[in-house]
Amino acid sequence: MESILQAPSIHVDETSFRVDQKNHWIHVYSSGGTTLKLLHRKRGKEAMVDLNIIPRYGGVIIHDCWASYLSYDHCGHGLCGSHLLRELTFHQQPG
Repeated sequence: MESILQAPSIHVDETSFRVDQKNHWIHVYSSGGTTLKLLHRKRGKEAMVDLNIIPRYGGVIIHDCWASYLSYDHCGHGLCGSHLLRELTFHQQPG
Protein backbone atom coordinates (compact mmCIF):
# COMPACT_ATOMS: atom_id res chain seq x y z
CA MET A 1 0.00 0.00 0.00
CA GLU A 2 2.85 2.41 0.72
CA SER A 3 4.11 2.21 -2.89
CA ILE A 4 0.65 3.36 -4.08
CA LEU A 5 0.65 6.26 -1.61
CA GLN A 6 4.15 7.33 -2.71
CA ALA A 7 3.51 7.12 -6.49
CA PRO A 8 3.36 10.43 -8.40
CA SER A 9 0.09 9.33 -10.02
CA ILE A 10 -2.36 6.48 -9.51
CA HIS A 11 -5.21 5.13 -11.58
CA VAL A 12 -8.41 4.60 -9.63
CA ASP A 13 -11.62 2.83 -10.55
CA GLU A 14 -14.34 0.65 -9.10
CA THR A 15 -16.46 -2.18 -10.41
CA SER A 16 -19.41 -4.07 -8.98
CA PHE A 17 -19.03 -7.58 -7.57
CA ARG A 18 -21.64 -9.91 -6.08
CA VAL A 19 -21.00 -11.28 -2.58
CA ASP A 20 -23.68 -13.51 -1.01
CA GLN A 21 -26.14 -12.23 -3.65
CA LYS A 22 -25.53 -8.61 -2.62
CA ASN A 23 -23.81 -5.92 -4.65
CA HIS A 24 -20.37 -4.87 -3.40
CA TRP A 25 -17.63 -2.85 -5.08
CA ILE A 26 -14.01 -3.63 -5.84
CA HIS A 27 -12.02 -0.42 -5.56
CA VAL A 28 -8.83 -0.54 -7.62
CA TYR A 29 -5.74 1.63 -7.12
CA SER A 30 -2.77 1.07 -9.43
CA SER A 31 0.53 2.59 -10.41
CA GLY A 32 3.36 1.01 -12.38
CA GLY A 33 3.54 -2.66 -11.44
CA THR A 34 1.48 -2.31 -8.26
CA THR A 35 -2.26 -2.89 -8.08
CA LEU A 36 -4.33 -2.76 -4.91
CA LYS A 37 -7.88 -4.16 -4.95
CA LEU A 38 -10.13 -3.60 -1.94
CA LEU A 39 -13.70 -4.84 -1.48
CA HIS A 40 -16.31 -2.55 0.08
CA ARG A 41 -20.11 -2.66 0.35
CA LYS A 42 -20.38 0.91 -1.00
CA ARG A 43 -19.16 2.68 -4.14
CA GLY A 44 -18.99 6.39 -3.34
CA LYS A 45 -17.37 8.79 -0.93
CA GLU A 46 -18.24 6.66 2.11
CA ALA A 47 -16.17 3.78 0.72
CA MET A 48 -13.32 6.07 -0.27
CA VAL A 49 -13.17 7.47 3.27
CA ASP A 50 -13.35 3.99 4.83
CA LEU A 51 -10.63 2.58 2.55
CA ASN A 52 -8.48 5.63 3.29
CA ILE A 53 -6.26 5.62 0.20
CA ILE A 54 -7.31 8.81 -1.62
CA PRO A 55 -7.71 10.84 1.60
CA ARG A 56 -4.01 10.14 2.36
CA TYR A 57 -2.76 10.51 -1.22
CA GLY A 58 -1.07 13.69 -2.45
CA GLY A 59 -0.28 13.00 -6.10
CA VAL A 60 -2.48 12.92 -9.21
CA ILE A 61 -5.42 10.53 -9.43
CA ILE A 62 -6.42 9.39 -12.91
CA HIS A 63 -10.11 8.55 -13.01
CA ASP A 64 -13.38 8.56 -14.95
CA CYS A 65 -14.50 12.07 -13.91
CA TRP A 66 -16.89 10.71 -11.30
CA ALA A 67 -18.00 13.38 -8.80
CA SER A 68 -16.80 11.37 -5.78
CA TYR A 69 -13.23 11.51 -7.10
CA LEU A 70 -13.51 15.19 -8.01
CA SER A 71 -14.55 16.03 -4.44
CA TYR A 72 -10.92 15.56 -3.33
CA ASP A 73 -9.19 18.89 -3.84
CA HIS A 74 -5.94 18.04 -1.99
CA CYS A 75 -4.66 16.01 -4.96
CA GLY A 76 -4.41 16.57 -8.70
CA HIS A 77 -6.80 15.05 -11.22
CA GLY A 78 -6.40 13.53 -14.66
CA LEU A 79 -9.06 11.93 -16.80
CA CYS A 80 -8.70 8.34 -17.99
CA GLY A 81 -8.53 8.12 -21.79
CA SER A 82 -10.27 4.73 -21.89
CA HIS A 83 -13.21 6.07 -19.93
CA LEU A 84 -13.41 9.16 -22.12
CA LEU A 85 -13.45 7.03 -25.28
CA ARG A 86 -16.23 4.89 -23.83
CA GLU A 87 -18.34 8.00 -23.28
CA LEU A 88 -17.92 9.34 -26.80
CA THR A 89 -20.85 9.05 -29.15
CA PHE A 90 -20.47 9.34 -32.89
CA HIS A 91 -22.87 10.85 -35.35
CA GLN A 92 -22.62 9.40 -38.82
CA GLN A 93 -23.56 11.69 -41.68
CA PRO A 94 -25.97 10.19 -44.24
CA GLY A 95 -24.28 8.79 -47.35
